[in-house]
Amino acid sequence: MSSGASGFPYSSFFHSIDETSTIGPLIPGIGEVDNAKIMLKSVPHWNTFLEKVGMKVYLQQILPMTEDFGSFTLVWYLMQLIQSSKGSEDQENDLDFSPAITRQRARLNKRLQPGSDVFTESPTRGMTNLTKEFLEIGLGGAQSDALTEEAEKWQLYDPQSPPDDLKKDPNFAPQISFPPVSDENTVNAFLILLPSAVTLSIPGVKAYWSLERKRYTVGVDDDTELYTARTDGHLAIPNQDYSKIIVEVKPMMRKASARVRMQETAQMVAWIHKEPDVINLENNDQKPQDIWFRRMMLCCDRHEVYLVFAGYNADYIDYVRNSKRDSSCDSFLRMSEFGPWDIRNRDDMEAIAAIILAVTLQMGNDQPLTSPDASK
Repeated sequence: MSSGASGFPYSSFFHSIDETSTIGPLIPGIGEVDNAKIMLKSVPHWNTFLEKVGMKVYLQQILPMTEDFGSFTLVWYLMQLIQSSKGSEDQENDLDFSPAITRQRARLNKRLQPGSDVFTESPTRGMTNLTKEFLEIGLGGAQSDALTEEAEKWQLYDPQSPPDDLKKDPNFAPQISFPPVSDENTVNAFLILLPSAVTLSIPGVKAYWSLERKRYTVGVDDDTELYTARTDGHLAIPNQDYSKIIVEVKPMMRKASARVRMQETAQMVAWIHKEPDVINLENNDQKPQDIWFRRMMLCCDRHEVYLVFAGYNADYIDYVRNSKRDSSCDSFLRMSEFGPWDIRNRDDMEAIAAIILAVTLQMGNDQPLTSPDASK
């Protein structure tokens, strides 16, 4: 489990718990992965593509391409661009803690001044408990810039795990440093084209991967934004407006930027807020705390793919959305991270492709990710 050092205390605001996991034999909530792996063998050019996954070609030698990878040609080409990038700073943030500059902002700032009660003044619409959390810390007021700076400095650490020491561990090898990809769009295109190439020709696939970017806003009312989260794509079903899975990419490796997990948590909360789950109470004795849901985010940080899951119950949905709720929230959003899968490694690529195909089939059939251990 990851812990936050001094800096932006996002876990307390979103009522979230972060967990990291290495790649295991099973991904909770996703079934039929082994069958999906078998299905992939029938996809044209899949085996040829896999054989060349570990190949690195200098950019000046790529064109014209003599290898025929079929629908995986652009996927392989983008993999080469990712590996060969000279690097640059991450210039795009998919999370904006910046309210709109309107009359409502002046009203918001007034409520944040000493002597004012942020909970007694009534905005155009009622505030949810999540909104109140943001108002308490003054997002949108004078503290906004300071919090943004703290978010950049926020670090993950494990207090029980000291840094690796070469003298004490003869097997220790320093991790290779990779520069960020010069353009995040390269990683973005790869993470949509790979699932598309893997799934488009499979019988029974009903969901599609799209580069459509969604904008999820959490705010006090129609005129005031507390923060906005933007996705980098999604898995959707034709004629349905809501996303089945959202996509998030970064040009740098995950360990190089601790803000990544903060952004992913905020995106999950905004997604739940904007596109809530349908809650069906099967009987009068069933409590909101006992009805569990799970959502998935497909992520790629440079050349490493991750699966991020959010587990939460109906009580948490009420906490995020219900402006009339008076009680505090005893429920938490549990973020679980699996990975990484290295796109330069044949076995990793075969494994993550099978998982992507399996979950695409599952989501297309409207089968939820929820399992008996969704609360864990």
